Amino acid sequence: MEELTRKRIMRKLEALPDAQLYQVLDYIEFLESKYAEVRTVPPSALERFAERVEDGMRARAVAASVMSRTMGALGAASRLLDDLASAGREVFAPAPVTRPAIPAGSGPGVTVDVIPESADRRSEPEPENASDA
Repeated sequence: MEELTRKRIMRKLEALPDAQLYQVLDYIEFLESKYAEVRTVPPSALERFAERVEDGMRARAVAASVMSRTMGALGAASRLLDDLASAGREVFAPAPVTRPAIPAGSGPGVTVDVIPESADRRSEPEPENASDA
């Protein structure tokens, strides 16, 4: 869904009273069952529990304000568990791989003279002095 459309829908929903929000939810679920080709991501265990609680309260004709407060509390619990899960994933995530820094002046197109390790300057013969002759 486009971000602009999402924001427009949210503005319209925020303007409605709680009782009409449940009518909108019913209509969305109807449209989903009729037209949705791809199923949505399945809800977590806590979200399924919250949906069952909400459906039960709607069946008993509980006041919309009571349902709203109850669902707000369950939503807060869901966010808390999500935050705990993401913190756990961060703690147990593998450490990022770091690459060694490339020294300045090196890289493609730069030639560097390398002295082989086997060449030891002390083992080179010293030049003959003219005084030895």
